[in-house]
Amino acid sequence: MEPFSNYFALLTFFTGILFLVQFIIFKFFPPANKRWYNEIVVKKEWRDNIAIWREAQRFLIIPYFILGVFYIVAAILSIFFSAPAIFSFEVAIKIIAISILIVVPIRNEYLEKRFDEDGNPRSTLNS
Repeated sequence: MEPFSNYFALLTFFTGILFLVQFIIFKFFPPANKRWYNEIVVKKEWRDNIAIWREAQRFLIIPYFILGVFYIVAAILSIFFSAPAIFSFEVAIKIIAISILIVVPIRNEYLEKRFDEDGNPRSTLNS
């Protein structure tokens, strides 16, 4: 038997730790540089809007926390339950890739609900 045969647990646990560390950093020390954010935002009208920048940063930490906890729980469950088809390295890679790819569209959809095409906040009575 290999020294550590459960690669799913190892990969998901460390990914969960990384997401929680990123959550803590973004929560208490939000990035001041909008360079990375500008590459991801779809609408050009929004790129220089500081209100959208702050709202995107405030909202983005929520999925980081949820994914971090999810990965750690998945790692712990894989240690106690033996299901090689489910708890494999390939499945771990797929789960991590899909969840990371989903975060950006969720954030953009949230921003589209909160701001109009020109980057102005929408009225809360209309939403």
